[in-house]
This record gives sequence, structure tokens and C-alpha cells, in this order.
Amino acid sequence: MKYLSQRALLAGALGTALAALTAGTALAQDKSVTIGLTADPSHLYPLAGEELSSNIMYYHLYDPLVKRSADLSFGPGLAENWENVDDTTWRFKLREGVTFHNGNPFTASDVVFTVEKAKASIRPDLVA
Repeated sequence: MKYLSQRALLAGALGTALAALTAGTALAQDKSVTIGLTADPSHLYPLAGEELSSNIMYYHLYDPLVKRSADLSFGPGLAENWENVDDTTWRFKLREGVTFHNGNPFTASDVVFTVEKAKASIRPDLVA
């Protein structure tokens, strides 16, 4: 029967600890994230439904006007701030300097377009 000496055991433990530290450092420098989903997204159109894997993709592809924080409070997204003008009107101050992937600037017209599309979508109740 073979036995491990204390020195061999200590060397193995030290090597394992160093490997773990090195792996963490490499990961921090890489700054990439890999996300595993249980199913493929069925589409990339955020107004088409409520399927979980597609919703996860939307979170990483599209910025909302207003974001939800961990405590479920509202915070700024593409809108820096907003105010309730009356019972049916909200005014949003849009963040400046935002561009689409093709370089086009983000404008109030883009928000109007999206709201109109949402109202005409398959499930307007999901985006109300």
C-alpha cells in the first residue's frame, strides 16, 4: 500500500490552490461571459412573445428606456429620467450620444416607432 507524505500532500494542495488563483486571474482579464441556455431562442424580435430563452437574449441585445434594479425599483436606461405629466402622459429625457450598431443616432422618433410597434404587436399585453 502506498502512502502520501505530508510534503507530497502539501505540494498537491498548494498546486491546486495556485491553479485556482491563476484561472480566476485569466478569467478576470478575458472579460468575456459564456451563457448557457436550456433552449435556443425562437426569435430575436422582442415584441413577439414571452418565451424564456428569447427573453434572456433580449436582455443582452436591447437596452430599455427604463431598467429594473435588483430590488425591482426603476432606474435609468436609455432614458436618463422621466416625469408623469398627467394621467396619460409621461415625458422622458433621452440619454445623449447613443447610437445603433450602424452608427445612426438614437432619437425620440425611435421610441415612438417602438411604442407604435408594441401597440400593434401579437401580444400588446406583454409590452403594456
